[in-house]
Amino acid sequence: MTVNLMLSDEHPDRTQTDGRAVLADYRYWKGPGRLFSDAGLTLGWYGRYRDNVIGTLRLRGGLRFHPGLRTALTVYAPVNAHKDANRDFFNNLVEAGAGVELQPSTRVNLNVRAEYLRGAYTGIEGRDPNPYPAHYDEFRLMLVYSAHFTRRPDAGAFEPTRRRRPVW
Repeated sequence: MTVNLMLSDEHPDRTQTDGRAVLADYRYWKGPGRLFSDAGLTLGWYGRYRDNVIGTLRLRGGLRFHPGLRTALTVYAPVNAHKDANRDFFNNLVEAGAGVELQPSTRVNLNVRAEYLRGAYTGIEGRDPNPYPAHYDEFRLMLVYSAHFTRRPDAGAFEPTRRRRPVW
């Protein structure tokens, strides 16, 4: 069930059912020194959006610093690409820019990201023509949390944790 914040001819009711099926993958590569790169790929079917299939590729490369014992700062260059089956102009674009990420505590994978992106619509237009210029500039501020929700394939057999003495 979803809530429509803006009503339209296509979504006239305040709530409606929403079916989705999404495949996602993420990879991280640690380079020499402080260098890193990562990639995320999603492919999803969205019933609420006229049975659209949307694919997204996100790439980043940059430097990771640890200015404090429990703090991490990352400076990176993001590149994003979006493509869909319904030919909606807002789902067919490429973006590149610069970003910075602060992880206040390395004990929790909670990050604050700020990105400046320069984007371009790819010229694909379906049902709705693009009312915006071909290029755009955007600033994004994000709060990101990530965790493993399944056991990693490289994890060994279950081992009970040892009781540790508190450090005070």
